[in-house]
Amino acid sequence: MPWNRPQALPLPVPMNPNFALPAVNFFMADVGGGLGAFLSTWLAGAAGWTPEKVGTVLAAGSIVGAVLAGPAGALVDRVARPRLLLAIACGTIVAGTLPLLPARAFWAVLAAQVVVSAGGRWEGRASAG
Repeated sequence: MPWNRPQALPLPVPMNPNFALPAVNFFMADVGGGLGAFLSTWLAGAAGWTPEKVGTVLAAGSIVGAVLAGPAGALVDRVARPRLLLAIACGTIVAGTLPLLPARAFWAVLAAQVVVSAGGRWEGRASAG
């Protein structure tokens, strides 16, 4: 008796550009900006940080994002594969977010926030390009 291989189920979500790009933008919207209010609430509550420390970390991420906005757009315009840049940017955001889980030291959180903000600028420009 021949063995019949089960048929693969169709994907429930259409993976076309009209759905995939808005989905990436939706899920990366808050994370790409450097975690914003979620990070400040967590640092003040769980880590017991003062408002000055929290503000410094958030400001550093915003400054890095503002400085990198122009170069990120120029790079996306010159590269022939913006999807690759989008994947790298998303990986950078994840790489910057994961150290935040155990981090409580000021410099560790500051470095992670800068990496997340930098990845967010690349992600925003790559998804628009």
